This record gives sequence, C-alpha cells and structure tokens, in this order.
Amino acid sequence: MVLRVTGKRTLGQLNAFDFIVRVAFGSTLATILLNSDVAFLEVLTALALLGGLQFLVAWVSPHVSG
Repeated sequence: MVLRVTGKRTLGQLNAFDFIVRVAFGSTLATILLNSDVAFLEVLTALALLGGLQFLVAWVSPHVSG
C-alpha cells in the first residue's frame, strides 16, 4: 500500500530523501517486531509521519524546482 501512495521507483531512481525514508520505515517496522516495550500507536504514528513527509516532499518537489 505504501508503494502505491508514494509511487513505484527503483533504487536507482530514489533521491537521498526517498532512500532515508525507506530505511527509516524499515527500521520502524523492525522496532515493533523486536521490541515489546514500544506501543503500537507510537509506531503507527511514526509510520504515518514518515509516509506523510514522503508524500509531501514528492508533491512539493516538482512544484518548487519547476
């Protein structure tokens, strides 16, 4: 679902921000799987924030640099 929202890009087409967001997304998902002290709502909030920032930057970037 996240790929549908943010668009399908290969690793070669990712800019630095896209790559960092993908790594942070994976790290956040790993945290919920490996650490029982982290609340699900905290992880859900972090994932929503990362996805929202990714969408915002992807939308703003062509309009600003245009």
